[in-house]
Amino acid sequence: MNKPVIACLGNCQSGAIRGILLAIPEVKERFDVLFTRRPQDFAAMRDRVAVVVQQATHSWDDFTVADLPTGATHIRYPAALINYPWPLIPFQRRVKERTARDAHFPYTICDALVDELRAKGVPKESLLDAYFSVDVTKRFPLERLRRINEAKARQIDALSDFPIWDQMQVGQSMRTANHPNGPLLSYMVAQIIERLPLADVAAAQEEAAARVTDYGIQPVEAPVHPQVADALGLEWAKERKWTFWLEGDFTFEERLLRLYDMSYNEAFQEGRDKLAKGEEAIHSFEQASRELPDSAMVHAFYATALIKAGRWSEAADVRGRIWKLDPSDTNRTRYWTALRRAKRMDEADAILAANDGSPSQTNAIAPVS
Repeated sequence: MNKPVIACLGNCQSGAIRGILLAIPEVKERFDVLFTRRPQDFAAMRDRVAVVVQQATHSWDDFTVADLPTGATHIRYPAALINYPWPLIPFQRRVKERTARDAHFPYTICDALVDELRAKGVPKESLLDAYFSVDVTKRFPLERLRRINEAKARQIDALSDFPIWDQMQVGQSMRTANHPNGPLLSYMVAQIIERLPLADVAAAQEEAAARVTDYGIQPVEAPVHPQVADALGLEWAKERKWTFWLEGDFTFEERLLRLYDMSYNEAFQEGRDKLAKGEEAIHSFEQASRELPDSAMVHAFYATALIKAGRWSEAADVRGRIWKLDPSDTNRTRYWTALRRAKRMDEADAILAANDGSPSQTNAIAPVS
């Protein structure tokens, strides 16, 4: 018997929300929880939809509230794509192509300046002195950016059933520059659960809070520049360590030196420069993965290049290496997805069996192609 559907519509945020909802026993018992970016998928399951959880700024030309079945609950949540209160300048326009936005590489003030200094020939032993001699508070209009971002956030809040701006003022709301996770994701999920037709909302919220850290993207934090922290009064961002992919937690200075090493790897840089060209990047990333075998970032870019070229079986092997480096729920899901795309079903089934038959963030209605 088909269960009623909770349809999560939107992008990566809706995928993460779906994964957390599936971890709640009452939700999993009573509902099918599906995630989709595509209008045709929603149309196919429309008659079963009991709840729509929709990112407020994600719209389809042919989808309106009138398309909802009678009696369905419609929950609109706000988009949280950047850390609004402390501008990190991710994905600067002049370097967007080079930084390969779709490979989940948070290119911030911090990272851009490392690459800039390296390109000028600054050696690693002089990096920190050169780096901190640059006054970013004069280089970037931080207060103006903060005001613009606040206005943007409040506009998004106005389209949603609950606001997030005030939640983003009290501490680190997200661990990365461009994906929801951490305290902000926990708050958003709690608000969504409060609006679901559940018998025990409090228990569901407690279970979700315990699961938030299992979902999101790779464990990489976009650090706040110390001068930005001083200028905007971000006490929580001072004197702390930042997670750098799977390699561990590092002080701001240690992270800069580690990033310099990656920037210095010529094969990795060549691959990043060529990523938009597909096949041309693969050879470079393959070489970089041999030279930096413990770098999850390098492997992630390598897998992305293979996927762009349609080489899913090789991408699955690379994602398998990432999963071995970090056997997290997210990496298992990505490995499982790549195996299915490669039509290596026996191996994919083995991943399912190791996870009680439910990879957390998988799009349950996406076809294998």
